[in-house]
Amino acid sequence: MSTDAGLLQHAFRASAAYEFVPFRRFAGGEVEVADDLSRDADMRGMLRPRGPNALGVKTATRGLAALFRALTVPGPLPKRLRQSDADETAREVARLVLDGILEVERDGRFVSGAEAEHLLPPSPDVGIAANDRLARLSREAIRYGEALEIDDPGSLSARIYFYNRVPVAPRWAHRLTTPDSIIEFLGLTSGGETRTLLDRHWSLVRPEEAQGWLMCVPREKQRARYGDATVDKLYVSPTVPALPDVLRVVVSTLAAHGPTTFKIGSRRLTEGRRVRELAILARATDLEPAALPEAWRDVGLGVLCPVAGEVDPALATAFPETSLVALPQGWMRARGAGGVVSPQPWEDADLVLPHVQAVVVSHEDIEPFQKEALEWFQRVPVGAVTRGPRGAILFVNGDRYGVEPDVAVEKDETGAGDVFATAFLIAYNRDGNAWDAAAVAACCAAASVEGEGVAAIPDRAALEARLAAYRRRQGG
Repeated sequence: MSTDAGLLQHAFRASAAYEFVPFRRFAGGEVEVADDLSRDADMRGMLRPRGPNALGVKTATRGLAALFRALTVPGPLPKRLRQSDADETAREVARLVLDGILEVERDGRFVSGAEAEHLLPPSPDVGIAANDRLARLSREAIRYGEALEIDDPGSLSARIYFYNRVPVAPRWAHRLTTPDSIIEFLGLTSGGETRTLLDRHWSLVRPEEAQGWLMCVPREKQRARYGDATVDKLYVSPTVPALPDVLRVVVSTLAAHGPTTFKIGSRRLTEGRRVRELAILARATDLEPAALPEAWRDVGLGVLCPVAGEVDPALATAFPETSLVALPQGWMRARGAGGVVSPQPWEDADLVLPHVQAVVVSHEDIEPFQKEALEWFQRVPVGAVTRGPRGAILFVNGDRYGVEPDVAVEKDETGAGDVFATAFLIAYNRDGNAWDAAAVAACCAAASVEGEGVAAIPDRAALEARLAAYRRRQGG
């Protein structure tokens, strides 16, 4: 008996993590989706997670819906499947098991995903040459994922999804700051060649209405024509300068072959987000309270800024008369194989927060832990989330306020967050005004990125001049 045929002889059950929802039960914003999908006579509804699920919603054809309902009671596959083409059926069933929609019996219990991997047939040879660029990139991404040592499927899939993404250069981050600037850059303003062709076949939905995407929806809804065939998603990822030309080609090609919905990730450009992969190859010796010189315990201001967890959280208690700011990023870094860093929760926040006046973090550091971060800012007088060229978010007694960035010609962003935090702490303790302190911090941080190292950090005279120009631009 082949491996493929052997899989089909196991017992299966539908995963309790999903529920089948027929189109007639859709409500609210789901109705439009249901209306579009239901045009395909073979579509019956959706498999929707009952709770948090990294794999998300799945469309359900007539055959999948019937199979899922039949296996709500554990048992063998329907006879028609067990007697069908073993190779093809086994591959489809294996995909459902790997996706967690079906579970297969193993040693007296039902499993899915990685736990069921050894029961599944090998993947077919898809004919990609071993030295093909995409094949090499895929293997590199898998090795990268293995080195991260991340257990959460959602976090791991996101990191692999963004593998090999090129950081946005500063000039683009400053140029492409709004949906209108993106539309203009792409050549999608009214009357342009690409926009004219686009308007013949699609309606353009702006990012404000499409969760940050530029969405192009066919003017005439077409009946889905895929049946049970596998439907693939194509990603086109040119460099930023090439985007207008590539978009023109994509629009022309899709118009010639039958318009289909496509979208442009404008939010990634307007955020101007940097993508940095950090590897820490060596770590400093732990810094504990006993190592603190006695004279340092009475300083007026202090910054706790670990790089890789080397600062003992108990140090926060060693400065009884000091105004402290904590930059917790080093407590939020887990080192994996090869020193590759991945995010981890700030487990010692309860030990540090009662002893600090402020917390400053970057938006990248708290992205996986936004709920927890909001709780930190409820427990300190002031705090900030730095956002690179997009400025910062200021927290005062838990309430949030926007901080506009100062203009800068970026050369080296290293340490800008540390400069922001230090300048903020000094200004706040001098004048007691959190909003003025945030303006000072924004100007110092912007100046610091215009040169390498500490050379560009402004002195008092340069800061006052920069701050005056900043306030004039802000109308204050």
